[in-house]
Amino acid sequence: MQYTKIKASTGEIIEWMSFSELVDIELNNSEDFPLIEGHASPTAYYLDGEFVERPTFALTVDKSSITADGHDVITISGLPDGACQVMLWGAVVDSWEQEGDIQLTANLPGNYQLRISQWPYQDQEVSFDAT
Repeated sequence: MQYTKIKASTGEIIEWMSFSELVDIELNNSEDFPLIEGHASPTAYYLDGEFVERPTFALTVDKSSITADGHDVITISGLPDGACQVMLWGAVVDSWEQEGDIQLTANLPGNYQLRISQWPYQDQEVSFDAT
C-alpha cells in the first residue's frame, strides 16, 4: 500500500512510502509526521484533510542581463509578502522577511540561476546573465 508522510504542522510532503505489513505502518506513523494513504503529487500539500496543489506566484524580472560590476541592478517582482529563501545553484544564499521586490547585483560574470522558495507556494526559478 502507498502512503505519503507529511509534516502535520504545515502539510508539507516529507516522503513517499510503500508498506505491505501493518507493523511497518505503525512503526513509521507519528503525530508530528503522520502517514496519509495514497501517493500525492510532489507539487501538493495536505490541507483540511486532503491533498491539494500548492499555489503558485508569477515572478517578473525587469531585464535578462546585467553588467557584472556590483552596481547594475536586476529587480525580481511578484513575490507574495512573507518569509522567503533564495537559492543560487542549489545552495541557500539568503533568507529574509520579504516585502516587495528583490534587487540583486553581481560582481562576477556568469549565468545566475535562482530558485525562490516561500512556503506553501511552489518554488519558482529565474535566471539572468551578468557580463
